[in-house]
Amino acid sequence: MGFWTLGPILGSLVATTVSGNTLGRHTDWRFRLHVSGFAGLLVFVIALIGLRELSPALRDHLKAAPAAIGKNDVAYLTAHGGEVAEAARDNPRQGQTWWWVCVAGQLLFLPCVFLTAGRWHPRRVHEDERAHNALVERELAALRES
Repeated sequence: MGFWTLGPILGSLVATTVSGNTLGRHTDWRFRLHVSGFAGLLVFVIALIGLRELSPALRDHLKAAPAAIGKNDVAYLTAHGGEVAEAARDNPRQGQTWWWVCVAGQLLFLPCVFLTAGRWHPRRVHEDERAHNALVERELAALRES
């Protein structure tokens, strides 16, 4: 199960390490992107090699292994067996409600992405960049003259 945590934990660690070690030395964002991508591929290869199916013998052994129930657990189940059984029956339905709330939130959020500020077409981005650079040049020229 440890390999399942590689993605979020190592991803955060790699991003922090790459930015912390390269911000002062490399000003090109592409370099940091390439380093992070290479590290992500390396983690992928490690996970690919490390994640394996359990052997059939081990799987059968784990299924057949009797669960040891302590005396305290037996006493609790004897006293509250009906409540425990009801909770076990209700458990799957409790998650379904939250799942539908999350789906509704995503459906409401996705159209909002297109309402955010920014340019969605490269041509418009380049036009804005040229206009911005021209404005900066005019301002710098005005400062040089004064």
